[in-house]
Amino acid sequence: MTESYNFSSYSLSTDIVPSNLTQTRFFLGTQNEDSVTVSNDPLSLNNFNTFDGNMSWTDGDGTFVGLNYEIDYLSTDAHYYMNLNSNRSATVGFVMNERSRAIISNEWLDQFNAGALTINYVTGYGEDGVDTVISGSGGDTILADYDLRTDAGSLSTIGVLSGGIIIDFGLA
Repeated sequence: MTESYNFSSYSLSTDIVPSNLTQTRFFLGTQNEDSVTVSNDPLSLNNFNTFDGNMSWTDGDGTFVGLNYEIDYLSTDAHYYMNLNSNRSATVGFVMNERSRAIISNEWLDQFNAGALTINYVTGYGEDGVDTVISGSGGDTILADYDLRTDAGSLSTIGVLSGGIIIDFGLA
């Protein structure tokens, strides 16, 4: 017996397998803004890692979960995590607040540290003042109501991953 799954430009057919085999879930983003809501914080997920913006982990029930680089952010009850990588294509504006965190791939961090990304400070996206716009490969990342020049001291690395880091913006 075969089950078929059809997506807009992707299809998959597979034999029905016994329930005791490993389950896998993949989430594919698009060139538009995409997000996935997860029930557990990435810091508490088993074997969470990122490579060039592709994220994966194993859920508590043993299910392998994979997200491609086009997923722009993960959302949990307590936080949202920007997926900063050089492969994504969407321009995304993030409202900066106490929920703001980022999963940063090593290749994006290398570009940032090398000055390969352009940082501009503008007004008009957020409501309270200066916005930081980081441009380069991977689309624009707009940090609304966040001035990296004055707020960078509040940044902290809260997780080290295979292929990246997780930061908290330290906003109250």
